[in-house]
Amino acid sequence: MENIGTWNSDLLFIFTAALLVPIVLYFVGAILSNIESGQYNSVESETEAWTQIKQRTIQNAINGDADARDWVTENVFQPKSPSKTPKSSPVTKQRPPKTASSKPKRAPSKPVSAKPKATPKPKVETPSQPKHNTPPQVAREAIQGLTSLGFRKKEATDTVKGFLKDKSYTDAGSIIQDVFG
Repeated sequence: MENIGTWNSDLLFIFTAALLVPIVLYFVGAILSNIESGQYNSVESETEAWTQIKQRTIQNAINGDADARDWVTENVFQPKSPSKTPKSSPVTKQRPPKTASSKPKRAPSKPVSAKPKATPKPKVETPSQPKHNTPPQVAREAIQGLTSLGFRKKEATDTVKGFLKDKSYTDAGSIIQDVFG
């Protein structure tokens, strides 16, 4: 007799096994057939492995892969022994230690005077250039928008400043439209 209000986990196990066993068998069979056909070659020595890696990467570099070209430049044209791992981070150059004879100290050429510094003159605006009142937040938003579209921050800043000289803007979208328009 079976309880009606309980969970029958035997059926769940049977259905799960019926679903997953064919999938697992398919992948195990594919792996075994690849091993039999020789696609998984075992590398006999470390130098053979290194040679295979170099040949594969040189082929990728010839096909236009920029990362492969960089790797080939660092690891093939500047050969290393195969037991060392290839460079993955840039090498920092070490500076030679300073010696007393390397740089002679100079005496100051002019004595320091106690003159008061001149106060800067206030800028005088010329009437030929009208002042445009674009809020700084609008300019910042336009710069952020251009950088998200692929501009470098300096390029975006210079471009926005150039457009702000000519016209007053109320929103960042109109600046970006003028840049691309």
